[in-house]
Amino acid sequence: YPSDNNVFVSITLDLPQASLPSETPTRSISGINENDIQTIDVLAFRPDESNSGQWLYAYSAVGTITTDDLSSTDKSKKKFRVKLVQESTKQQFVIIANARDEINTLGQIKVGTEKNSILRQLISKNTGNWEANSGDDFKPFPMWGQTEAVIEKVSQEINNISMLRSLARIDVTLSDEAKNEGNFVLNKVIVYNSKTSGFIVPELNNMVSNEAIKATV
Repeated sequence: YPSDNNVFVSITLDLPQASLPSETPTRSISGINENDIQTIDVLAFRPDESNSGQWLYAYSAVGTITTDDLSSTDKSKKKFRVKLVQESTKQQFVIIANARDEINTLGQIKVGTEKNSILRQLISKNTGNWEANSGDDFKPFPMWGQTEAVIEKVSQEINNISMLRSLARIDVTLSDEAKNEGNFVLNKVIVYNSKTSGFIVPELNNMVSNEAIKATV
């Protein structure tokens, strides 16, 4: 991590909105928990001068959440503070939330390593059921976002970085007909053939308007 010309930058995150059906009997997690962030890591990249459109690893930094709600009831906006390198050229910042262990498995990343080769190594693994019930055992969802900026001044702000969860949520509800008949009760839902690991960062060609249109496998 560079020691010279470092400045603190405040970054505001837009987290996935909890857009729910009017009735969700299988819901086990609150909107606040869905947007919970416990760790923030930032990977910084510089342009590859010999290969247009490619980015090369420069350094990494650890962020600290400073504002947890920003007046949103489901805490879908958060602000964190991180120390970045001040320089006149554009940098690209990859923001990884709730994946400190996966970041640590990368070890000491060599400066100049191509961006995609690093991100393909960020894989979230879970051998059993994901602890999605709100409570002490709740496991926050890994998230990813990225932005480009020139860091030129002290106390700079970067706003509205969209974050994407690496897990999908499935809402199961009863049709109005089933509810009106009153003879069908939904007690349990089982998902078969669920994956035990997945990429934290999607391939960009699988994204449209900051939404994943298909899985990265």
